[in-house]
Amino acid sequence: MNNTPETPNQDEPAPKKKSDAAMSGMVATYALLFAFAFTAIIVWISAG
Repeated sequence: MNNTPETPNQDEPAPKKKSDAAMSGMVATYALLFAFAFTAIIVWISAG
C-alpha cells in the first residue's frame, strides 16, 4: 500500500485571487506614481 493521500496536501493553500478592491488599490497606486514621476519630469524640464 502506498501512503499518498487521495486529496491534495492541505498544508499548502492554493494561491488566492486578489479581490477587486486590492486590484483597484494597486491600479490607483501605480497611477499616482506615474502622475508624480510625470509631474517631476515636466517641472525638471521647465526649470532647465
